[in-house]
Amino acid sequence: MMHFSVYSSTAKTIILGLFFPDGTRKELPMKRVGNDWHAEINEEIPDGTLYAYVCDDRKDRWLIDPYAKKMLNGKGLIKYEKPFDWQGVNSPNYSIGELIIYELHVKGFTKHPSSHVKNPGTFSGVVEKIPHLKKLGITAVELMPVFYFNGTVERTNPETKQPLFNYWGYNPIHFFIPMEYYGTEEEFKFMVRELHRNQIEVILDVVFNHTGEGNDKNFALSFKGFDAPTYYLINKDGNYLDYSGCGNTFHCNHPIVQKFILDVLHYWHQEMHVDGFRFDIGSVLTRGDNGEILKDPPIFKRIAEDPDLQGVKLIIEPWDTQINQQGLFPKLGKWSEWNAFFRDMVRDFVRGEKGIVDHYANVLTGSKSKFDSPQQSINFITCHDGFTLHDLVTYLQKRNQNNGYNNTDGANDNKSANYGVEGETNDQYINDLRARQIRNFLCILFLAEGVPMLCMRDEYGHTQKGNNNSTVQDNEISWFLWDELEKNQNIFQFVSNLIAFRTKNLFIYIQKTLTNNEIEWHGKEVSKPDWSSNSQFVAFVIKLKNSIYVAHNASKEQVTVHLPARKWNLLVNTSLPYEQNHLTFPEQGEVLKQTFDLPPYTMLIAQELS
Repeated sequence: MMHFSVYSSTAKTIILGLFFPDGTRKELPMKRVGNDWHAEINEEIPDGTLYAYVCDDRKDRWLIDPYAKKMLNGKGLIKYEKPFDWQGVNSPNYSIGELIIYELHVKGFTKHPSSHVKNPGTFSGVVEKIPHLKKLGITAVELMPVFYFNGTVERTNPETKQPLFNYWGYNPIHFFIPMEYYGTEEEFKFMVRELHRNQIEVILDVVFNHTGEGNDKNFALSFKGFDAPTYYLINKDGNYLDYSGCGNTFHCNHPIVQKFILDVLHYWHQEMHVDGFRFDIGSVLTRGDNGEILKDPPIFKRIAEDPDLQGVKLIIEPWDTQINQQGLFPKLGKWSEWNAFFRDMVRDFVRGEKGIVDHYANVLTGSKSKFDSPQQSINFITCHDGFTLHDLVTYLQKRNQNNGYNNTDGANDNKSANYGVEGETNDQYINDLRARQIRNFLCILFLAEGVPMLCMRDEYGHTQKGNNNSTVQDNEISWFLWDELEKNQNIFQFVSNLIAFRTKNLFIYIQKTLTNNEIEWHGKEVSKPDWSSNSQFVAFVIKLKNSIYVAHNASKEQVTVHLPARKWNLLVNTSLPYEQNHLTFPEQGEVLKQTFDLPPYTMLIAQELS
């Protein structure tokens, strides 16, 4: 016997359709109990049978079950399979403060021919590249959306005239089903198992703020056809409210939708062994029936009190199209937030903005103005959305013409700099300065308190040629270019060394906020920090068994710096090439003089050695 059940408060009739492998089909009217509709099949249903639903005799519109675990041709698929063999492999079960997060796009990671994997662009392809992740030193991958999504984009590339495709995947349709060309449910489990075997956790980027059904009232795949007023925010005129920027807004605080979200989280955590979730455009989850911001959104209470989610890592993007709630979500449970305050302050200070030195110091020490604990801050300088690290120091203006929006998409203010020439150049001075600034960004990311997140491809200096919204660029603009990694091993090794240094030396301090007894602030003179509006210089000592000294000159002038009176071995001077760092063997670094000259746009890291 098999039981079928769906929810609808608006349907007058619902029919279950069974489509058998031999080409025959059966239609059964479902019985209503409250707003739940039920049907039971007493005979054995053949393996490979498809099923779907019709509401109110709309035979032109077969709807897929929102809870379908497998799908074929737009219908749910009944498939009998053996349980997956996890081989006794468990999650590393890190604390959030132990994470070094790597934002990864499953397809883009191995799709390029230079990846030389057997199954490019898939979950299995990720497994083949685990040695790269291990060598890099990350402890968690944050996978961009893997739920089955609507890839349709009704635009073409104006240069090539080729149709464009939703590459990023932020347009979900089926929340329990992996995107088909990434691989099957079993292949996803295989990937998770092998990542766990290699001490790497898995975080999913989940999209509960909207669905890929859009705002066309005549188009429905699932939720809309069953009960649009339950699943979406709709105004009094019957139009879809849009706080996601994607055409509709999921009704996250409706009890039925709350249950659905919890069931999705349970499935991916318990059945698929995922370690955590990053909630896209998360402020939508604070909105009530009419789009108003709720003081105590019930969905957060449900998540916080759920016994099966107590050990799950929860990360949120704390804004939507109309509101930024940075700092709110840790008050609603064990949430960490993508820290855009960190991103913006670091970008501004590195390029030489004045009047923000106190904000820069704040984000270096866990963004204490926003969070009670540095573990609540996911620090990032770049992510999938925006310039790559290379482009951040190469372009002032976005180059999004090939996205099909006449260059109107993507952020206009990127807090970037080009250092005299827009785009690529043969000027060696400018290229050296750009490389120096990239080193500065990387040092900040892995020295700052908080949880660092590195964007895929920044470890070799990838360029998107100025495109800061590559959501429709399913090509070399967005893919990981493994041949470029081979050419830029110096960058990769620098990043890997920084991660190893952080893990070895700073672990005890990234778990909590530094006190005044654990950090010393300095200026160009010892114990004289300059917090004035004109200051472009910060120096500090993290007091450890072997203390660490950091100085950052963000001005265009060389400055003379006085060191605290101890023996300091140089680890990194970002004005020098990548190869000339001593993060791995600090005792090999030169012993610094008590007074030294720090070049423009340069960071220095030194360690006190006994």
